[in-house]
Amino acid sequence: MSTIMLSVAAVIACRAAVEPDRSRFLGDYEGGCDHEGTLVLKLRADGGFLYDEACEVAARYEGRWSIREDLVELEPEVDAATESYPKLPVRWRLVPWGERRYLIPDGQIIRLCNAINLGEEPRDRPQGWALLRRGDASRRVTGDPELPEAWRAFLLKQPIDGRIIAFEEGGFARLDVGGNDGLLAGMMLHAHVEGQARCARLKIVCPCDDSARADIVRGGACADDGAEYADLVINDAVSTSAREFLREVPTRGGAGVTLVPEGRSLPLKLGGAEVAPPDVATAFHAAWEKEREAVADVLTAEVLSRISRRFETPSTKPHLDRERFGRLRFEPIGRDSDSGGWVFAHPTEAGIPMPKVRAVRRALCFSAVFDPVQGRTVRVFVTIGAWIEE
Repeated sequence: MSTIMLSVAAVIACRAAVEPDRSRFLGDYEGGCDHEGTLVLKLRADGGFLYDEACEVAARYEGRWSIREDLVELEPEVDAATESYPKLPVRWRLVPWGERRYLIPDGQIIRLCNAINLGEEPRDRPQGWALLRRGDASRRVTGDPELPEAWRAFLLKQPIDGRIIAFEEGGFARLDVGGNDGLLAGMMLHAHVEGQARCARLKIVCPCDDSARADIVRGGACADDGAEYADLVINDAVSTSAREFLREVPTRGGAGVTLVPEGRSLPLKLGGAEVAPPDVATAFHAAWEKEREAVADVLTAEVLSRISRRFETPSTKPHLDRERFGRLRFEPIGRDSDSGGWVFAHPTEAGIPMPKVRAVRRALCFSAVFDPVQGRTVRVFVTIGAWIEE
């Protein structure tokens, strides 16, 4: 009898040693579809999953999930209506990054690296193409994400900047930088035509030593104006970083305003666990009362149009709604680990409508960085942070 019990115990111990730890994968992961719509994947402790998508069409799938070769593998149930398996990614890779957990479709590591290089990640909101564990958008990242060794070269320590030197048949562009500068096949670069409401993304198809060959893969989508490509010309600047999207606007009060384009994350590294002390919050509100009007003065409709993906022009509401701006109540949301300043923001749902009447109200959202040593707001970030159907 004791021999049998010993054998059963040995089998259980063996299974425990072989079966992967599922606990680190558990949770609700959320994202979106090109900054519109929502997508949620829930990995439950009982081995079930729920895939809920509301993008161009709404879809909900359920089934079982398991771990195979360190990947999450979904086994969806057959769709009763079509008697076929649903079309959704079935293999997902968990990517830890500091306190965050990302879940990306297998084979999309380069895309994640491009998003990091371009400045789209780490993001400060749930929406984004890569699924992010619920609640992690407010958590900080440290170091680099945990990626397989073979893909780490796609994460750049510094941006690679260059220019277009020629256009080739088939819609390709030739650059003055290449593999010798660190470019790899599959990397994405950003090009923006100064003074125009258009931009483009270029994908490296051949690093080619000193002169990479790139495919122009996206144009009008940046401005949502229906154009297929941006009007790129020879000598236009390109970069693995889209940092030039951030535009600085000086104010007479000294607190600079940074315009963050719609759908982009704020360039802040927040410590979600840190809360500004009461005396710091009091000092910020006192300073903001004096600085607020100087910020409002520069936020004309023309200036605000620069952060819109639709590049709207002035209309019936010519400038910022000062009355609503004055009523915004800022609360502490964390501390920027780079500058050390305390960050204050208002609830997203309290955002101010863009100065344009549309079927979908796109609301302006504000964040302020306060330096308690100087006793003043050193930076105000303005972006579009809500889409509300009217």
